[in-house]
Amino acid sequence: MDTQTLLRLARSDPIIARRFGGVFARDLLPNNRGYYQSFIVNTDSSLEKGTHWQAMYFDENDKCTFFCSYGTDPRGSIKIFIDNNSTQVECNSKLLQHPKTTSCGLFCLYFLWHLSRKLTINRLRETHVCENERVVTCFAQTQLKLTNHPTFDVSKQQCESLQNMSNNKRKRYIHHKHNCDFS
Repeated sequence: MDTQTLLRLARSDPIIARRFGGVFARDLLPNNRGYYQSFIVNTDSSLEKGTHWQAMYFDENDKCTFFCSYGTDPRGSIKIFIDNNSTQVECNSKLLQHPKTTSCGLFCLYFLWHLSRKLTINRLRETHVCENERVVTCFAQTQLKLTNHPTFDVSKQQCESLQNMSNNKRKRYIHHKHNCDFS
C-alpha cells in the first residue's frame, strides 16, 4: 500500500482524521507532534522506495503506543521522534502479519481505528496470522473507504512482504513459519 492510499484511508475515518498527523518516511517525521495523536511511518527514508509501515498513537497523557505488525521495536529516527514526544512508550512485540503479505498498512489503520476509540486490538493473535490477515482485510472493506482529500506529496513509499525483503532488511524483523496460503 502506498503513502497516498494510506493517507486517504486514514482520513476517511472521521475519528482518526480529527487528530491524524499524517503518513511519513522515517526521515520526514516532524520534530514535534503538536496536537496530533497518530502517525503512520515507513521504516525507509524518503530516498528509498519503502519497506514497512508502522504506527504510533499518543494518548492524552503523552504515552505513545507504538505498533509494528512484525512485532519490532521503534528504531533510529522513529525512536527519536517517540522519545522526544512522549512520556512513556508501549510497544507491540507480537508478530501479527503473515510474512508473505504486504498488508502492514492495513494493520496500522486497524490499530489506529481501535486506539482512537479507546478499544483494544485483542482480536489479533500472534498464533493466528492467517486469521489476522482476514480480520484486517474485512475491517478495511467495511470501515474505510478511499476518499478524495486534499493531499500533498510527502513521499512515495510502499511496503513489501517480509519474504521479498533483502536479507539485510529481513534481519530487522522476527522470523516465524506459518502454514496458510498467500501465493
